[in-house]
Parts: sequence; structure tokens; C-alpha cells
Amino acid sequence: MIIKKKSFVALLIFFVSSKFFCQDSLKLVAVLEGTNRGDKFGRVKGAGDINGDGYDDFFVGSSGGYARLYLGNIDFDTSSYIKLTSTNETEYSYGSLATGIGDINSDGYDDFAIACTYFDGIFGQGRFHVYYGGAEIDLIPDFTYNSDYHQEGAGPLKNYDIDINKDGYDDFLVISPYNWTTGKGRVKLFWGGESFDEDNVLIINAPEEEGDIFFGESVEIINDINGDGYEDILISSNEFGEKCKVYVYYGGPNIDNIYDDVIAPVKDEYNFGIIINSVSNNSEIGKINFIIGSDDSSYTYYSLDSVIVDSPKLYGVGNCGDINNDNSIDLILCTDSIYIYDDHWWNKKQLIKVLSPYYKNAQGFGKYFNSTTDINNDGYNEVIISAPYSDSLRGSVYIFSYQNITSIDEKNKIIPRQITLSQNYPNPFNPTTKIEYQLPKAGHVTLKVFNMLGQEVASLVNEVKAEGRYLVNFNAKNLASGTYIYTLNFPTICRHE
Repeated sequence: MIIKKKSFVALLIFFVSSKFFCQDSLKLVAVLEGTNRGDKFGRVKGAGDINGDGYDDFFVGSSGGYARLYLGNIDFDTSSYIKLTSTNETEYSYGSLATGIGDINSDGYDDFAIACTYFDGIFGQGRFHVYYGGAEIDLIPDFTYNSDYHQEGAGPLKNYDIDINKDGYDDFLVISPYNWTTGKGRVKLFWGGESFDEDNVLIINAPEEEGDIFFGESVEIINDINGDGYEDILISSNEFGEKCKVYVYYGGPNIDNIYDDVIAPVKDEYNFGIIINSVSNNSEIGKINFIIGSDDSSYTYYSLDSVIVDSPKLYGVGNCGDINNDNSIDLILCTDSIYIYDDHWWNKKQLIKVLSPYYKNAQGFGKYFNSTTDINNDGYNEVIISAPYSDSLRGSVYIFSYQNITSIDEKNKIIPRQITLSQNYPNPFNPTTKIEYQLPKAGHVTLKVFNMLGQEVASLVNEVKAEGRYLVNFNAKNLASGTYIYTLNFPTICRHE
């Protein structure tokens, strides 16, 4: 047996320059991982406040037959979660989508739903379970809805916490872009009430004048666009990516299944409406109301008649809330990277560029995110971004914040399978940055920083550490600007037969 010391090296770039002080940065405060390879863990959805303790909660769904419910707390702990699984052998894909649906029975607790598919002996049919929130969370469904069309999905469900007819009960949408019975999609608007009633639903079918289309490929509830005091609904149609339109349905107590307006692209576009997202909760003049994305462009709408067409293709866009507490709603935008912008998007004021913490192990970074959750009630919304294809599809979820929720330490560790030294974040930095590393077993660790002459300028870690993930702060305020190298040394064991 030969004990060797394994070394890892990475670069830090430190600039003393005033231009870096004007850009805010998010802190990586926690990392969540799926259970098994192939889980594609990472479908992040807001849950509201399910247990009524004053802290926001959130779900992470997976393709591994489970979802996790993380409950917010002043001392948020990533090792503490509720795992939701199905005991019904006829159900599959359970947990791939779990989401909050608002307080649909108006009892003071937010409720949630989980979609799945069940086998009826001939076909796979859509199904979702509704669970009422409470001080004690009961994992027995309070209601189960089964689709009545062949091979029609019963999801995704849309989480809004919005009472679209203002009767005192939150409502929610279930989207089914295709079914075998009619060949067209439909959207179901379920009305909240004292008790859930599957007959209390408005079914919005694809418009009759359209051909075979995927109606409901994207659906969004937007801020009041026609000034009647009620939120409105946008539903996209997509005939194999062509002839795409977005239909407008005005909300209110008299909402029906006949569209009130149509939004079409201003130029030939493929997959117009593949993304629709509301990005503001107010109706101030000059504020963005919603964004529609295509394969080539993004359409920013201030009203139905006021639109700006831009070039970046969007993989996702959403409302961040006010993550830096500057009294302005911020936008999160996913193209090839994650960007956060001021709400007045025409001036292109970029607040933050969020880099993937693991360049080699975070495939799909940004595919799913949730950015309106304050899980520790400190007044700052956390940004939760997933990489569902990382680590051979196991999936990872990264939580960023302006405030430090809980350090990544033994309290909430996930035991890794290999030694990893991650790129520091942010990089370049001024004057502080974070360095993360992970250990598959206990051992003596040294983490040191050197200048380009090979001279040691800082010793950050020099002690025995247990297995797990660690996050180290490095403050370079006493160093000159320039490029530095940091190294991780850890003993490994090589066996010779």
C-alpha cells in the first residue's frame, strides 16, 4: 500500500478595479443532489408556504419516481426534506412534477399537487394528486384527478397563487398539449373552493379554426393586460413548430373558453410561444408585462401593442422579485448562461451573471430555476438553479443568495464519490471569492494560494476534514491585483497486488 498525495490546481483572477464594485454578486450557499444516477433531479418549483410557518418552501422533482419538498426555515438545512413517493404500482413518472398550486381551499395554508401517469390496462393516462397544506403535512392525497382522454397528460400544473376570478380561492391550470382522442391539446382551469370539485373546471380547447396543433405547449397567467382588474391567460399553439400563435383569454368571473385576442410574431419565426413568462406583478407604465420566446428571438411586451424584438434565444425567463432589495423587480434570463437584469430591460442594465459552479459537472445548468423564494425569510429572494443532467444524469440543484443561509458543511453535506476542486466564484473577483471542494473520505487537507512566482500567499485549510462538501472564503484585500493559483492536496491510497 502506497499513500500518495493528490493535488488539484486552479486559477484565481483578482483585480483591484472600481468597475467590479458596481456589479452585485450572488453567493452559492447550498448544493442539492439526486439520489441515483438517471434521476435527472432538478425540476425546481415554488411551493408557497405549505406548513404556514412564515417561510417559503420549494419542490425539486426527478425522473426517479420521487420528489423532495424542502421546507424553509431561519436556519435552512439542505439535509432536511420530505421525500414524496407513490405506493401505487400502476403509477409511474410520479414526482417528475411537483408544484404549489396556491391556497385553493382558502384555509390559510398553501396546497400542492403532484403529477404522474397511471396504466389503465391499455393506455397510459394522466393523473394528478392534490394535497392540502397544514401545520402537519399529510402525504395522503386529498383528491386524485384522472384524465378522461386516451393518452392525455395531466400536467404540467401551473403554480401562480392567483385568484383569477377573485372569489377568495386560488385557482390553478393543468396543461395537456396533446391527447389521442381528439389529436389536439387543451387547458383546464380548475377553480378553487372550500372542497375540490373536478366538475368545477373551465376547459379551454384548441380553437376550431386551427389544424392539428399542440395547443398549450406554453401557458402563462400574466398581469392584467386589458385594465379590467383581473389577471389574464396566454396559451400558445404550435403546429410542429410552425404557424405558431399565442391566444389571449381575459380573466374575470365571466371568463370563457373563447379567446379574446391573438398574438402573432412580427416576422417568420419557428416555435414562437415555446416560452411564455410573466415578469412583473404590477401595471406601471414602462414595466415589462410578459416575454414570449421563439427559437431565434425574444419578444418583450409592455402591452399587446408595445413590443421589443431582440436576438437572444431564450431557454427560460422569469420574475426574480426584488433579489437585491433596490425596490425594483428583477428579471432572470437563461440563454447560454444565467443573467439577472433590472426590470427596465431596454437599458440592458445587467445586475449579475450567474456562472455554473461546476464547469464539467453541471450539464443543463439553467434548464429549470425558481427565483421568487425567500426560504429563510431574511427579505432576500433566493435564486435556485438546477443542472438536471449533471453527474451522469443524477442531477444537481444550486441555491444562490445575497445573504448567507447556511454554509456548506457537515450539517448539510452530501457525501461525494470523488475529490473535486471547483472553480472559485466569482472569478474575476474583488476582493473576496469562494472556493468549493469535496472529499469522498476523511483525511488531512491543505488548500493554499500561490502567486505566479510560486510563492505561497495564503493558507486557507491545513487540517483533517471529514468527507463532504466545503466552501471556503478567500479575502485578497492585502494582495496586489493579478492572477493566482490555488491548490488542494489530499492523501489517496494506491494498492499494488
